[in-house]
Amino acid sequence: MLFEAQNALQAHTFRLIHIKHRPACEPTGATKPSS
Repeated sequence: MLFEAQNALQAHTFRLIHIKHRPACEPTGATKPSS
Protein backbone atom coordinates (compact mmCIF):
# COMPACT_ATOMS: atom_id res chain seq x y z
CA MET A 1 0.00 0.00 0.00
CA LEU A 2 2.82 2.38 0.90
CA PHE A 3 4.61 1.46 -2.31
CA GLU A 4 1.49 2.23 -4.32
CA ALA A 5 1.14 5.62 -2.65
CA GLN A 6 4.79 6.40 -3.40
CA ASN A 7 4.28 5.34 -7.00
CA ALA A 8 1.25 7.59 -7.37
CA LEU A 9 3.13 10.52 -5.84
CA GLN A 10 6.05 9.98 -8.21
CA ALA A 11 3.71 9.80 -11.19
CA HIS A 12 1.96 12.98 -10.07
CA THR A 13 5.23 14.84 -9.62
CA PHE A 14 6.49 13.62 -12.98
CA ARG A 15 3.26 14.74 -14.63
CA LEU A 16 3.53 18.21 -13.08
CA ILE A 17 7.13 18.55 -14.27
CA HIS A 18 6.20 17.23 -17.70
CA ILE A 19 3.35 19.72 -18.05
CA LYS A 20 5.65 22.56 -16.98
CA HIS A 21 8.12 21.69 -19.71
CA ARG A 22 5.41 21.55 -22.38
CA PRO A 23 5.02 24.34 -24.93
CA ALA A 24 2.58 27.07 -23.93
CA CYS A 25 0.32 26.23 -26.87
CA GLU A 26 -0.38 22.80 -25.39
CA PRO A 27 -3.25 22.59 -22.88
CA THR A 28 -2.36 21.72 -19.30
CA GLY A 29 -4.03 18.87 -17.43
CA ALA A 30 -6.59 21.33 -16.07
CA THR A 31 -8.53 21.61 -19.31
CA LYS A 32 -8.22 17.95 -20.26
CA PRO A 33 -10.07 15.16 -18.43
CA SER A 34 -7.50 13.21 -16.47
CA SER A 35 -7.25 9.58 -17.45
